[in-house]
Amino acid sequence: MLNTPTVPAYTFGNSPRTAPYNIYGPGNFQLDLSMGRTFALHITEASKLIFKAEWYNVTNHTLFGVASTAVGNTSFGQITQSAVANRKAAQFSARIEF
Repeated sequence: MLNTPTVPAYTFGNSPRTAPYNIYGPGNFQLDLSMGRTFALHITEASKLIFKAEWYNVTNHTLFGVASTAVGNTSFGQITQSAVANRKAAQFSARIEF
């Protein structure tokens, strides 16, 4: 039987915390744009219409996920598109305050 050293709970190890072996995932870049305008409605003294337009990922840049590090997995080492990344999208909203 091998004598394996036991490590006390809640201690720090000596392995690198970020980017072990100088392996980094691909960089991510996303450009968002927002524009807004307020119009006076003249219904009451304080009434106004607020219009907003927002665009997400304007350049439609593909965001990649980190490569799979599970040895034996069929996708080991493959960099794929991130499933949670935002695609190019637009959102418009209008609000009346009185």
